[in-house]
Amino acid sequence: MMSDVLTGRCMRESSLRISSVAVAAGDLDAAIALILPAVSGIPDTIRCSGCCRNAEEMLGTLELMYEQHHEEPRVKSDLKTYWAPGEQIAWEEEIRSFGSDDIPGEIIHDVFVPARGFLRARVVEKGDVVRIVNICGQQVMDVMLYDADNIKNVASMSNTILAGGTNALTTGVTIYAKQGQKLATVGIDTAKMAAADGGYCSDAVNELRYGVEGSPNCKQNLVASMADYGMTPDDLEEGCFTAFLWLTHDEDGTTRLYPSPSKPGDIFELIAERRMIVSASACPSERAVTNNHNPSPMKVIIYRPTAS
Repeated sequence: MMSDVLTGRCMRESSLRISSVAVAAGDLDAAIALILPAVSGIPDTIRCSGCCRNAEEMLGTLELMYEQHHEEPRVKSDLKTYWAPGEQIAWEEEIRSFGSDDIPGEIIHDVFVPARGFLRARVVEKGDVVRIVNICGQQVMDVMLYDADNIKNVASMSNTILAGGTNALTTGVTIYAKQGQKLATVGIDTAKMAAADGGYCSDAVNELRYGVEGSPNCKQNLVASMADYGMTPDDLEEGCFTAFLWLTHDEDGTTRLYPSPSKPGDIFELIAERRMIVSASACPSERAVTNNHNPSPMKVIIYRPTAS
């Protein structure tokens, strides 16, 4: 019975853990079946701030993933690893304009970021908007922001979390620089899924996790993105956040990654609070679950909103 609460620990915790295992195994039906009884009909008087809240949040995301899973096949499932001559170029031409319609302002930059590729870093003026568009769904993008007047004053996720009082990077949350200045505020966020953990995949961590050296990674992409600013791998700080990434932390500290629930057309926007530089990587990871083992292209559109 859901009215029964164990001393010191809520009964939902075990269901949350078991459901997490089912998600990792790719069985969404089993995951929902396991967690649904653990969150339905919980009286407010016995809700805990830990596993009850986490279980309810997980159920909402699972239901969204279930709906997407049972939709008609999406572009993502049709992506190829091997292409006939000219086939990939033709496909990219077809989707290059995806997300460019109905931009509420003057487009300054409209950039197609290829699968496993990066956005060449560029200045964004105060008040302008960076719109990240998920073309195929289930793809994440690592983003770094810099003070345009001092690139050593990079975004700080610890400052962002402490100043905002939340690690949920969504609409209305401000991203702060290392020295405390406001860099950007999150605007439209259709997927409600982003991680503010600061780091990024790298050659070193990929070798630790998978035993493979020299794999494509976001660190090398982010360094290449900042080439015009003379950045080297040693200069890159851990001030990164990841749009559309589903990452959780259990009460015991266990960190879990799941396939991104993002779908084609999902948007994550940043409104520049000062003149800043934006750098981004379409995560190239094939071994991690984050892109559903299938990296795909993204769009980055920088626009100047129409005055209201």
